[in-house]
Amino acid sequence: MAEPNLESLIKDLYNHARQGLSEDLVAALLETAKKLPTTNEQLLAVRLSGLVTRELLTNPKHPAPELINLARFIKREEAKYRGTAVSAIMFGELFKML
Repeated sequence: MAEPNLESLIKDLYNHARQGLSEDLVAALLETAKKLPTTNEQLLAVRLSGLVTRELLTNPKHPAPELINLARFIKREEAKYRGTAVSAIMFGELFKML
C-alpha cells in the first residue's frame, strides 16, 4: 500500500469532514493546498501541526478519521524534519571543528 501524500490527505479531509472543522483549519488547508506544487511538503505539514492538534483537542471523542490520518502523517513528517535539522546542525559543528 502506497503511503498517502499531504495533498491527498488534505483533499480527503476537506471533502469529507469540512463541516466539522474550525474555520481556521479550513482556511489553513486551502492555503496549504495552494502552496503544494511549489513548496516543500514536509515544511507545509509541520506548519499545519498546531492547527491539527488544536482541532483534535477540541473534539477528542469523535474526530474525523481523515483528521486522524492527517495528524499521523504530520507526526511522521515532523520527526523527519527534526531529524534533518539535527543532522544539519551536527554536520555544521563537525565542519567547524575541522
